[in-house]
Amino acid sequence: MEQIRRAYKTTKYAVLEIIALLVILVGTLILLPGFAQAFSNLPILDLCVPYIIKFKEFLVEVSWWIAMVILIQVVIIMISQRYKSFNEYYQSIKETYQLRRSSLQTIKSISTQDGQQIKQQDPTIWAYNKAIKQFYVDISSTTVTAWLKVPGTLQGQEILKQNLPIIEEKIRTDNPAFTFSQVERNGNYYIIEGTMIE
Repeated sequence: MEQIRRAYKTTKYAVLEIIALLVILVGTLILLPGFAQAFSNLPILDLCVPYIIKFKEFLVEVSWWIAMVILIQVVIIMISQRYKSFNEYYQSIKETYQLRRSSLQTIKSISTQDGQQIKQQDPTIWAYNKAIKQFYVDISSTTVTAWLKVPGTLQGQEILKQNLPIIEEKIRTDNPAFTFSQVERNGNYYIIEGTMIE
């Protein structure tokens, strides 16, 4: 369970790193030449323009190497989980996102005498929503496993216990081709396991 959760987080961060690097690369390619042309009339910047262009070339080279390292990390993670197809990875990430989004509790807004809306800080809902961020769904060809993190506060645990039948029903309806066991608590997680109906 811990290995799958770590692989999911690593893959998510690797994808975010690739996106950030591409944004930096595109921004650099767009902005630096325009900067050099816009300020080419200033004598001090005439001295800087060759260095800016060299820096841009260096940044492009480094960005490609970093992107390759991140891509290799993603490939290694996928090879280590070799029994999963790309579609299973996609379905796992998609269902994890949908489960987290549907399970979140909203923070209530209250109106003041001035007519302004102020969000009420509720530590119980905050602890519950923090635990929601650690919900995971792992889908393979024969099994579905959902890990539901137990909140750290007793009030947050009460909210989770109240919502547990709704969450369990959502997982069951999202995966109709699987039969599910009862929810079991294992340490700080509730685990729901499903097997393929033959």
